[in-house]
Amino acid sequence: MNTKKIQVNKAVVAMNAYYENASKLKELRELSTPAKANLKKVLEIIKDDVELSLYFYDVLDPGWVELLDEAGEFEELREKETGMIGKYKAHYLKQCAETKAEAVLGIIEKLEAQDINIQGTLIRAIVKMPEETAIKGIGVVTKYLDEQGNRWWYATGMSSAELMIKLMTNHPDKAFEVAEALLGAWVSEEKTFGKDIVAKFSTDEYSTLMLEHYSKVWEAEPERAVRVLIKILNRCLETLDKDGKGEEGYDASKSFGYGLAMGDLDNIDMQHPEIKTLLVKGICEAGRVLIDKEPGKVSELLDLLEGTNRVIFLRIAMY
Repeated sequence: MNTKKIQVNKAVVAMNAYYENASKLKELRELSTPAKANLKKVLEIIKDDVELSLYFYDVLDPGWVELLDEAGEFEELREKETGMIGKYKAHYLKQCAETKAEAVLGIIEKLEAQDINIQGTLIRAIVKMPEETAIKGIGVVTKYLDEQGNRWWYATGMSSAELMIKLMTNHPDKAFEVAEALLGAWVSEEKTFGKDIVAKFSTDEYSTLMLEHYSKVWEAEPERAVRVLIKILNRCLETLDKDGKGEEGYDASKSFGYGLAMGDLDNIDMQHPEIKTLLVKGICEAGRVLIDKEPGKVSELLDLLEGTNRVIFLRIAMY
């Protein structure tokens, strides 16, 4: 009985201590211009206490961001797995992104975050920044997207697509940097024969990227948008050419692009598209916009398509 009472008393004491400390943190986190003395109090309270740390970062004034950075509070965002406190800290940086854009970008740039969830939150922070600051963070975004392999659309993909669209009006060069990183495709090494063209995202996600997000880019600048897609697809076909040179009777100039000899480019089957199908679909749709909006540039595009000497591109030119 005495043991049970002791346990209950300990729990009551712990709960009272928590609420007392939470009350102190509530006052501190509302300060818009905290001093180093305030920071010292905070660090003493939250040290080795995850719950109080989460409470502190949950609704925190942006005025704290520089002091916390100086104290090394964001260093753990470098880790491959940051845990819940890392997610709260990244969310806080996102909340500060509009009013403390330069400070937040400086933190993001030096962190080199590896956790894909944290990367996604930090990209969303960059999306929230004023454009003149956001464009300075493009190198961070493209680095997150650079690695081959699945990049998880709902973490890094969708937020990067939002950034691409945001920058399209006033900073198209930066928008296209993001677009090329997002749309990048390559030849899978998993098969010996009949290799596939793959991308950072699943075919469904890539379809969303192409037809819902990148379509806004080709509506704004169709010629440049279609050239990006041609470059990506042609680069993949060059890799397949290289792999196919040893095969008997192989002729790169006559290659239909490994299954890209689609019967009707007006009605490409989108029920179960592959990455290569989506690239062709994008080229056709962006080309159609180019014809409507900038007919004077069509002949240059036709020269580009015909110059590849690939049947699929010749068919698109005819289409």
